[in-house]
Amino acid sequence: MKKAFFVIRQHGALGFRELSELKALGSTETGELFEQKVEISYEGQILTLRRIVLKLHVPTRDKEWEIAILATDKGCIVLQQALCISC
Repeated sequence: MKKAFFVIRQHGALGFRELSELKALGSTETGELFEQKVEISYEGQILTLRRIVLKLHVPTRDKEWEIAILATDKGCIVLQQALCISC
């Protein structure tokens, strides 16, 4: 049985429950990276995910200072390989 994975950008309306504090991962040219474990409820199921947060040095054109991404563990590995970071 294959397990699916995903990496999605978190938007304001999506609620989650923190399972851990934000932990520093390092720096990039554009900001500081953090991660934490969270839970979301989706279609009656509880999903445990990683939340990757980039705290920007300069805001986006929409004046956002943070970008958050939610990923399954496998999705985090794919993201890590794409961005050369440690999840």
